[in-house]
Amino acid sequence: MKDYLSKAGNLLLVLGIYVYFSAWVYVHSFYGHFGVSPATLGIDYSAYLVFSFNVFISKPFLVALGVFAVLGLVRMGLAIAHWKAPSFLTRFRLVWLLAFMVLLFPWLFYVAQTAAWNDYTNERLNKGTLRSVQFVFRKDSDVLYPAQVLDTAGQAGQDLLQDLRLLKNDSTRLLKLLGESDAYYIVLSQRPVDPVVGALPIGFVYFVDKKDVLLAKITLSSL
Repeated sequence: MKDYLSKAGNLLLVLGIYVYFSAWVYVHSFYGHFGVSPATLGIDYSAYLVFSFNVFISKPFLVALGVFAVLGLVRMGLAIAHWKAPSFLTRFRLVWLLAFMVLLFPWLFYVAQTAAWNDYTNERLNKGTLRSVQFVFRKDSDVLYPAQVLDTAGQAGQDLLQDLRLLKNDSTRLLKLLGESDAYYIVLSQRPVDPVVGALPIGFVYFVDKKDVLLAKITLSSL
């Protein structure tokens, strides 16, 4: 019984390494496409388990899982038929196993990066799961306060006036909550998708200081 528990523990340890590696690659790739460092978000180890789910439901992983399932069934059929594997396979069984375990890392790296890119593209095309967010800012937050006249920011700040207006009054719900840290709301804003052009729209990522926010309203989409 102890032997089985020991083997089960070792198996769970190996699986845990693969799960964490996949989630780590996914998180860094996904947020990296937005120009956001995962270190800014302060993601803990337990949260990586949630992100790994995005990898394991991706198309490349499910296709490979199906292939492995078919190979497993073939192996079971050969065992029932009392087929004996060639000696070079059985003699170096441990070597083949170690090689397979090592090769899983670059394959999982590819799968995680592909899943991250697909999810990033869906978010940029407004087909993802990011929720809309609106802010009410405090009076002492300078130009972010709704009563502040933005036109007094001067010529040097003209390029940011449209961004500030959007942050103050997002009536069309263009702002999407990309993530948050202890100090910031990280918000995505992008233009509507043009089906004629067929390319990703121009997007912007804002870091909104939580100290300036009086109220944050997150909108849940209807089913």
